[in-house]
Amino acid sequence: MIKVNNDFSPFQAENYMIKNPEIILLFPHVEEKRSSIIYEETDNKELALRNLFNSASEKIGKSVLLYGRIGLPGLDNISLAEKRVDNIKDFIKKAKITKLALAVLGVKDVEQIIQKIG
Repeated sequence: MIKVNNDFSPFQAENYMIKNPEIILLFPHVEEKRSSIIYEETDNKELALRNLFNSASEKIGKSVLLYGRIGLPGLDNISLAEKRVDNIKDFIKKAKITKLALAVLGVKDVEQIIQKIG
């Protein structure tokens, strides 16, 4: 076995580049055959918390089928979920969220909605 260490520090972003960025949170629901857009901006932080938590938890808590044969339960537990909620609350409190929006749209409308919020 050969082990090679690579130093990526020359490509590291400067600290000032990622402090207090303006953040836009868009929670889309894309439907293949949808022909109209429903778009709503809100300032509901509870909605942001719920959607961010669901997104962060989706891969952790979900049961999976490994190798098409072995059913495995999700890896989540109560203490991990509580820590995740605390981290997301901290993010919402400290982040400079400039826009929070919900959208229901069709596949063809994705580019349009990205231009609208940007």
